[in-house]
Amino acid sequence: MGRRGTAGRRATRPAALLAATAVALSSCAALPDQIDGQQEVVDVVPAIDLSWFEGSEAADIVDAALLAMAEIGSVRLHQDARTAGSADQQAQVVSKDLLLAVGDGIGDAVDGDCTGVLQLPSWGEPADLVVQDDLGAFRGGEEFWASIGAVDPAVRGQLATTYADEWTTTPGLASLCAFTDFLSPVMSLVGDEDLVKAGLGDVAGVPAGRVQSVRKNSVITAWVQIAEPHLVLEISVERGGGGGDGGDGGDEGDGASRTVTTFSDPDTAVDVDFPAPEDILAFEVPSPGL
Repeated sequence: MGRRGTAGRRATRPAALLAATAVALSSCAALPDQIDGQQEVVDVVPAIDLSWFEGSEAADIVDAALLAMAEIGSVRLHQDARTAGSADQQAQVVSKDLLLAVGDGIGDAVDGDCTGVLQLPSWGEPADLVVQDDLGAFRGGEEFWASIGAVDPAVRGQLATTYADEWTTTPGLASLCAFTDFLSPVMSLVGDEDLVKAGLGDVAGVPAGRVQSVRKNSVITAWVQIAEPHLVLEISVERGGGGGDGGDGGDEGDGASRTVTTFSDPDTAVDVDFPAPEDILAFEVPSPGL
């Protein structure tokens, strides 16, 4: 994702800074801010206060992060889950980009309401998703229906004709916006005796501290915001496949997977434009030849 770094990569190198300053001073007789013999006051951005992260145990960091996430009313999340393929099977990718109400909700939205798009491996293109009051509906375009898996290829054309760009519904859509499911990897770190701090990084430019648990067949890493509130900014879950050594959670072997979930824009208004009941078509899979 290209957002993470280490404190070492961003640390200022004092020797290089002093050398650059010496060159600048030797290239001119006097600097503008020194003509009157006094140094001009320059505003300097204060360094990031790392005392909370450095002085906290890994378990306390997780507790603070879960508490902070429990106090927000909404969050935008993006999740990519990739499962490695095999010689005769392509990699499987699931992607979700959702704005969902959590906890006590925000505005008129209640916990579990959401709006966004999702992409499953058997779909030719993403579909729109809305959930409100535990009712869900989705809408896909012609390509979505013409290439959708898990149905008889002979009826895909009929599905596209009937449902392209129309709202429809199937059971279980509301579960796709269950916030606790997205946060569960961090929740599983509570009481983990192997949990450690894993240095500093950032998520979309926001400074974060990492906590990590390396398990028999998986590695769970959470990025927690350094500044208050100590929100979870990102979660990475890596699981080893059957062909790997099972010790590092990497992507070796068939079935290895990596799921990355990022959280941003807490307490953003959630406006779910849920379709009217008469605008939702009942979903039925037509029989071949009809």
